Amino acid sequence: MLGSFLSVFDPRKSLAARISWVFAALSIISSLLVGIYISSIVQNIVEREIGTLYSDRAQHVVDAVDLKIQALFDTLEMAASVFSTSSEGGSRVATEELIAAAKSKLDNAAWVGVVDRSGVVISDDGNHLKGAYVGENAWFEAATSGDFVSGAQEFTALDQALNRINSRSKQRYLFITVPVKQSHGTIAAYVAAAFDMDLIESIVLKSTKTLAGNRPIDVFLIDQSGRGLTRNRDGVASLDTISMNRLLTTIGTKTSIEHSGTFATTHYLIGYSNGHGVTDFKATGWIAVLRESKSSAYLPAYNLAVIISLACLVMGLAITAASAFGIRYILSGLSRIAQSAEQLKLGKTQEFIASHGDDEVSRISVSLAGLFNSQKRANEDLAELNKNLDQIIVERTREVQRLSEETRIAAITRDRLRLSRDLHDTLAHSMLAMLTQIRLIQKFHKAKPELVLEELAYAETAAQEGLNLARDAVIELRYFAVRDDGLKSALQKLVAKLKERMEVEVTFEIDDLAADLAGPKAETTFRIAEEALHNIEKHSNATTVNLSVGLDRGDRAIQILSLTVVDNGQGFDPTSPKPGHFGLLGMREQAEILNGKLSIKSAKGEGTRLVFEVIL
Repeated sequence: MLGSFLSVFDPRKSLAARISWVFAALSIISSLLVGIYISSIVQNIVEREIGTLYSDRAQHVVDAVDLKIQALFDTLEMAASVFSTSSEGGSRVATEELIAAAKSKLDNAAWVGVVDRSGVVISDDGNHLKGAYVGENAWFEAATSGDFVSGAQEFTALDQALNRINSRSKQRYLFITVPVKQSHGTIAAYVAAAFDMDLIESIVLKSTKTLAGNRPIDVFLIDQSGRGLTRNRDGVASLDTISMNRLLTTIGTKTSIEHSGTFATTHYLIGYSNGHGVTDFKATGWIAVLRESKSSAYLPAYNLAVIISLACLVMGLAITAASAFGIRYILSGLSRIAQSAEQLKLGKTQEFIASHGDDEVSRISVSLAGLFNSQKRANEDLAELNKNLDQIIVERTREVQRLSEETRIAAITRDRLRLSRDLHDTLAHSMLAMLTQIRLIQKFHKAKPELVLEELAYAETAAQEGLNLARDAVIELRYFAVRDDGLKSALQKLVAKLKERMEVEVTFEIDDLAADLAGPKAETTFRIAEEALHNIEKHSNATTVNLSVGLDRGDRAIQILSLTVVDNGQGFDPTSPKPGHFGLLGMREQAEILNGKLSIKSAKGEGTRLVFEVIL
């Protein structure tokens, strides 16, 4: 049962299965293409949406930092106002109680003090740096130029003082300074506070905690020069060089203009924003940056694409499985045709079962049924013929043996025919002439006895000619002109005899290379020339004859012996039968034995051209 089910999907046994597997391959390829296409679309969407989310969150980080700094700044402003009211203009005296009160209202303040315009600490909490000169510190120089918030600044003297008390390691500080102004607006001193940067880092990390979850999102806070102000969760304070250069290029030098956006590098997706402060607080100009690796950011997109691709694949395979049965049903007619043909092949049935209908399968079935029925009738006829096959084979074998024997005596027969022709043309004619003369003598013996001696002389002459010709025929039976003298000499003698017997102009040419040929093919060439000249003598009434023999190389570097005989006689029709004449037939038979080529062109009143060619 299972094997029958699986055979539905075996492409070796079913056309429907092959078509179904084609559909399956197309479904798999389509699913992969759809997955790749959707991945690219979702990646673009994710990049846009997550980038927007990151830039919004970066704005939130900047705003949270600005709010915190504003609160600290407002507290220091209040302390500066109190200090300005309770002291004489330009006085360097400030009570420790006032500084202690200010510090108590400042969260995470590492140090609070008052510094005069020359950079000398007038008073501070704990009197750690009282009387110390801090004018060379970057945060104080920034304060005197109007920048009252300085981040990630080092304060070596404070580090040393706090290290003696708390065994603290070297720290980076956020400095907030507020000018102490006299009633007429002149700056008399500065109230300064130093905060551990951990305060800002905690604000930054806290603001992105809900966004990150378990995802590895890095948060950085950098100033306008690109210096890192806070450290991420791995302790890194700054972006990589490529990301930093891209960020600074994007924002440019106009940091007073609000910038918020997103971009992607080779490895990261980055969102950024720089703040403008809150309410009436001047913005720090710091830039918040959120960074996540692409492999992490795009993971949901990849997962979604895989899910969609798998869904398309499963759907495609399901459609393929369903189509296998559907196609099998559609092609059931072909299956029946194949089954019926198989049964006929195995001899299990003698009839092809045709399907009836108007579709292509039915028409093919009906056509095949007609072909099989015709084949069946042909097989029956063949079986009938096979009954007589053995007898026919025996008869054909005997015929082959007979033909073989005839072939063996063919050469002898041709020589006998030639001999009989010569005897007929010579001895027979002479005997007929003698018989005629004897009859005349018998008649003249009584009627005209004076003519008897004359007729006896004629009879003697005819007998002598017949005797001479008979001797020539006997000599030819024992003498082979070509073998003994060569082809050229034999043909020259043949031409000389023709000139003796009839008044004709003969032109004879032979290639020097062919002059000494004496083999069987040269002998056959001679016999054909002999028969051609004999026919010219007896039948053509020609006045000129041209006989030429050549030996040429063909296209394949082989030697071809050729004979050409041309006369200007009365001509004849080579295709018309000539009962009792065997000259042309004999020439053709001799050419065929050597696989040569014989052509005869002639017409009445146009002479005759004979060409014989044979490969040596």
